[in-house]
Amino acid sequence: MSTTSTSINNNYISIIVPVYITDDSNNNNNVVLEYFKLSVESIIKQTFTNWLLIIVDDGSWNADLTTYLHQLRNPRIKIVELPQNMGVYGALNAALAMPLVANSTYIARMDADDYCHPERLEKQFNYLQLHPDVDVVGSPISMYSQPNNNSSKFDIDQERESMLRELKSPSNLIEHPVGLDNVAWSMFFNCCVVHPTVLVRTTSLFKSNSDGSTKQYKYSNKFGHVEDYALWLKMIGDGKKIDNMPAGTPPLLVLRKHAQGVSLQNRQTQRDGAAKASSHYLVKMCKRAGLSDDQTSLVTPDVISALQHPATCESGDTIAKSVYVLLIIEQVINYLYPSSKDTTKENTNGRFGELVTLLMTKFPSHPTQHTLWSKWISRNPTSQIMQLLNSSMTPSSSSSSSSSSSSSSSILNILNPNRSTSSSLQPKKTYKNGVSILIFSKDRSFQLQEYLRSFFKYHQCQYDPLYTVHISVLYTVSKESFQQSYETVEQRFKDKGVRFIKETNFTNQLKDWIDNIDTQHTVFGVDDILYYRALDLSLYSHRLSLHNDALGFYLKLNPSITYCHTCDEQIQIPSSFTKLQDHQVDNNNVVEDQQQDNSKVSNVYYKWNRLDGVSKRDWNYPFDLCSTLYRTETVTMITNLIIKYLGTKQGISHPNRFEASGNRVVIQKQYSEKQPMCLCESSHVMSMVTVNRVQDIYDNPVYTGNETINSGSTGQQDTVDGGLLPTLEQLDQFTHTLNLEMDDTKYWNNRSELISCHIGQFYLNQ
Repeated sequence: MSTTSTSINNNYISIIVPVYITDDSNNNNNVVLEYFKLSVESIIKQTFTNWLLIIVDDGSWNADLTTYLHQLRNPRIKIVELPQNMGVYGALNAALAMPLVANSTYIARMDADDYCHPERLEKQFNYLQLHPDVDVVGSPISMYSQPNNNSSKFDIDQERESMLRELKSPSNLIEHPVGLDNVAWSMFFNCCVVHPTVLVRTTSLFKSNSDGSTKQYKYSNKFGHVEDYALWLKMIGDGKKIDNMPAGTPPLLVLRKHAQGVSLQNRQTQRDGAAKASSHYLVKMCKRAGLSDDQTSLVTPDVISALQHPATCESGDTIAKSVYVLLIIEQVINYLYPSSKDTTKENTNGRFGELVTLLMTKFPSHPTQHTLWSKWISRNPTSQIMQLLNSSMTPSSSSSSSSSSSSSSSILNILNPNRSTSSSLQPKKTYKNGVSILIFSKDRSFQLQEYLRSFFKYHQCQYDPLYTVHISVLYTVSKESFQQSYETVEQRFKDKGVRFIKETNFTNQLKDWIDNIDTQHTVFGVDDILYYRALDLSLYSHRLSLHNDALGFYLKLNPSITYCHTCDEQIQIPSSFTKLQDHQVDNNNVVEDQQQDNSKVSNVYYKWNRLDGVSKRDWNYPFDLCSTLYRTETVTMITNLIIKYLGTKQGISHPNRFEASGNRVVIQKQYSEKQPMCLCESSHVMSMVTVNRVQDIYDNPVYTGNETINSGSTGQQDTVDGGLLPTLEQLDQFTHTLNLEMDDTKYWNNRSELISCHIGQFYLNQ
């Protein structure tokens, strides 16, 4: 095998891969060896090339493995041969003791049967470079179950294709909590950082003692086959920061699940060890947080096991005790992360409610159930009560129906079902005349620049000159060079009053922004929007005020939209489509629609009922982040409904989740019955120019990463005036090229071709 580089420089990554293969023919070890070869291959093909691969042969006795290792003639691959099998923890500690590993900047882990995304090291390296406070970072994985281990049928080329397919379209994507506080809280319940995915800051593996000396962290088999889990708990207790890659990161590793895997062979041992490790380190953290021995007396492996696997618990007393321990965990996390008390409380409330519901349904006569239920009600808003109400009202057996009925009655009295939930969520505040715009952006400074440039070029408040516009940008980057580009864009629009917000905690920042909106209307935007015709948000706000049954004014839609790019299918114009025209509007500010002048706003617009049975896809997508104008009360209401029914972590932890969750609550929670109507422009105002997709929250059959994009019905590849689309890095450099802009005039002139809200045409005005 060859690589692009044969030497390492400073700031390198050491990758530790233990391997143990025997000659036991019953274990299909020829297949396991082929897995290992693919694992090594996936490291060699990394886009980040400044690495050192440490293969620890943990006392294997397999001739084919020995031959393969001797054939790895690569100066960046070091083989460590242990004289006898020491287990995973021993092999890892042997590698950590090597000077070559100790001198690296970062240390990565990987198992001998897993497969890395080609950009895994690059993405994690950039993340830790940008987040110097983080000590360990993991990533999402694709869990892959090998359909056939039979060595006679194994085809390494087919297996490689399977791995690449899993990385691109994972069949079993597994994501874990994101955020230092979320990870620390979740770690007591399960190992929420996948060991083979981690990248660790080498200096973080050393602990400073009170006497000034340092001691290196080591893996331990004290708790069985949970050496990684025990290490993470120990590090968290010592104040180390552990996180996972941000929401939207694709799986950076395919984790293979097969009969020879350590986890499958030692499942019960791992489960018991996890409970012991969690209780052991929780007690230590409690002491540091100032809790007394009496307070921590209930922290035992049995109680922790009930927290980790509540459904299998057969003791009502143990479940009741686990609630008490849950509240102790909340105190510990508040001690470690005092600024995240609200998030920790929400996490705790969710688990609290599950435990109380389990207690009431499985052990309806338990003496603590009413006390615990009242405790949960007292500390929990209505956000999760309705989710658990049905389960708490369902008896587990006929013998428990009487108690469940009694409990349900008291629950209903507490909830007071006659109270209007929606009215209680209505904000009681006075809003100013104007609009607040929040633009979401990631790694695409040039597209963001063009959004802002074209908006300020075409937007006019001629209908209402007193109408104010406030623009904020919530952005995040995966590389330091991208950060510099955003700073360049920020300076260019400083005199326009655009506020730039660097993403640190998306959920909290989004909620805070919405809570502080002081204008009557709100618009959300994404960075790939380009405007190419005059628009007037003050006029659109006026139109919306004339139609109380309309949810919003959708700038991306017009009668030409007959194709859904993201779903690759034709869509019909709504059957309820009605043409409307402005009255009592200064004719100098608008033009008759048929004149098609892109320097003035059209006096024609359309209204339709998205529930007419014909509207679908873009025509029935009520909550939209692509320049739809909403009343601020509507945005607040929808956001509150998302939090109420879905929670903040699942509902508003990422722009795409926010949008999807908004549509879910609007459609499923009957908010649509109040405002089923929608408004839109008579002709094109803007488009989403889909260059270099950066979100991976939801699958999309049209996009294929940073490759060329299929343009849907035309069957042609997207181009830049005949050339291939620029890469993300090339687009980033456009930000620093003076006078380089997207050709908005050409988009307007070619509008007859634009039959979709999302388009692939990329025109530059050079």
